[in-house]
Amino acid sequence: MRITESENQIIIVAVKQIESWFLSDCATMNMIFQGDFSFEYPENEDVPFETIRSKYLEKFNRGLVGRNEKKKLAQKMLNAGFSIQNAANHTNCPSANYFLTKLKQCASIKAIE
Repeated sequence: MRITESENQIIIVAVKQIESWFLSDCATMNMIFQGDFSFEYPENEDVPFETIRSKYLEKFNRGLVGRNEKKKLAQKMLNAGFSIQNAANHTNCPSANYFLTKLKQCASIKAIE
């Protein structure tokens, strides 16, 4: 998946936040880790990718394999069904809930216009 910029549009991707949403989506993490996965405070992680990476190494005795590990993690998450809604349902992930709420508000304003 590639994010591209159009005229009159600026795209800002908060990588750290998205990685904490990965930790928050327990259903998808269970698929990837083939078992019971939960993470109590995903938004408190300084480097959520490193947390996921170390847990992956611990579970499978190998890393995410080679270069572009972040890209590979994102692809694994998308292939396993990552959902921002799942992340938003996590008790300690208010940013995902806020993000979805704002998207819905923007969509309803656009629909009215």
